[in-house]
Amino acid sequence: MKRLDAHRGSVNSCAFTPDSRNLVTVSRDSTARVWTTRDWSHLRALTGNAGYVTSCACSPDGRTLVSVCWDGTARVWDTGDWCHLRTLKGHTEGVISCAFAPDGKSLVTVSYDNTARVWDTEDWTPRRTLLGHTDGGNINGVTCCAFSPDSRILVTGGWDQTARVWASVDWSPLHTLTGHTSVVLACAFAPDGGRLVTVSTDRTARVWSTRGWAHLRTLTGHTRRVDSCVFAPDGKSLVTGSWDGTARVWDTKDWLHLRTLTGHADMVTFCAFAPDGTSLVTVSDRTTHVWADDDPRQDDSDDEDDAYAAAAWATASC
Repeated sequence: MKRLDAHRGSVNSCAFTPDSRNLVTVSRDSTARVWTTRDWSHLRALTGNAGYVTSCACSPDGRTLVSVCWDGTARVWDTGDWCHLRTLKGHTEGVISCAFAPDGKSLVTVSYDNTARVWDTEDWTPRRTLLGHTDGGNINGVTCCAFSPDSRILVTGGWDQTARVWASVDWSPLHTLTGHTSVVLACAFAPDGGRLVTVSTDRTARVWSTRGWAHLRTLTGHTRRVDSCVFAPDGKSLVTGSWDGTARVWDTKDWLHLRTLTGHADMVTFCAFAPDGTSLVTVSDRTTHVWADDDPRQDDSDDEDDAYAAAAWATASC
């Protein structure tokens, strides 16, 4: 296991560049760090944030990275030389997450100020502020966001225990998804756009059909809050990460649990697949684990060593 000790605080999130050549991790130490996936060596530290960095996303064309921060800002970086290009201001509280539309035309940032803000990526001007996440009249934060693969739908999740569906053509609200009994912490669309998964502090993941927004299945098994979810690029697997220190792999055909990935000493706060599907990354307290898998749907085994050998899992701690 290779260990890279660069971050000096908890790692909150990560993002791959579209060509899968680089990984960016962001941390409570107020930095974003760039790694090469060739040998997982550290390339660059991106500094200048006034608070801890909560999340990041790469543009679909791979030319820019956006990192969002507890100081209420989003910072835009050139991935060619990793120079800072611009700081986006407008949120009045910490920014929690961000997402690019797959067509590259929009960026959405979400915040504890209870808004989602839409930015035009051509000139980085604010296009729209989305409101709606409330709980009995009390204002709560928006925690997550995700675009559908065709860029036509945006989903946001919040402290009000709902996920909200928006039409990107005019940013009008379409649906409110209810059923979670606590904060919705993350959401992800399947690569074919047919399903959405939301995860929550209530320890569950919920699967929804995007055709009528019907609830299809509730996935249980984590023993603490579920912070993250990601579909494999081929759509055959889903991975969820939890404060119970594990990531769980699910078969998206029948939603059966396939295996549990262990090794983190603390809560798993985020997980991401490389776009080329060759590796899965899970992040935790100061560490990032890189998993390579020839067959991510390999069955679980009681013998951890044999299971890893059979599925060709490899891990490095960053």
